[in-house]
Amino acid sequence: YSNNRSLSTGNPNLRPEFTHSVEGSHLFNWSSGSLLSSIYYRCRRGVIEEITLVDSIGFSRQFPINLSREAAFGFEFNLSWSPGPWFRSTSNYNFYRVSSEGVYEDQTFARKALTWTNRTILQFTVGKKWDIQGTFNYQAPQNTAQGRRLSLHSTDLALSRDLMKGNATLAISVRDLFNTRRFRREITGVELNSYSEFQGRRRQLMLS
Repeated sequence: YSNNRSLSTGNPNLRPEFTHSVEGSHLFNWSSGSLLSSIYYRCRRGVIEEITLVDSIGFSRQFPINLSREAAFGFEFNLSWSPGPWFRSTSNYNFYRVSSEGVYEDQTFARKALTWTNRTILQFTVGKKWDIQGTFNYQAPQNTAQGRRLSLHSTDLALSRDLMKGNATLAISVRDLFNTRRFRREITGVELNSYSEFQGRRRQLMLS
């Protein structure tokens, strides 16, 4: 569905973002895995965000601008575990609090959010011939400058097998296995209340 009263444009006047960050980490190893724990603070200036404005005749326009200064404080964990040659797993968790504030055309856009993300990769070896890999991605909901970005999750699956005594490899992969990688956003305000959903490439099957 496309609304001809809603326009999306670019912005040739965008400037680069600048990031200042401080981070401390600790690595713990054991016989079958490792855990990397990190704490960080990041400050970004000239953060590029998309905003939506409504004109006097009711048309809305969505475009990116260098809107705000943003500060984020969080904890990140990277876990690797392999109990044997038949199984390996890696998982990343990022928990953080972010706040930002900016002004555009005398309007103040501010947000505070407490959110988290996860990326987990599982790898199996079956019968010393087949390698199977599953990847799961998740982004929790979070507040935006004008509303809320809803949760996003997806699953990828890949299978591979060596052929001809290791001289060739057959690989089959499926991107977005359950067709769930959809970017969803809600905008709430005095002049505009909207819900939008975007899905780029749908489920893909590749053979090589």
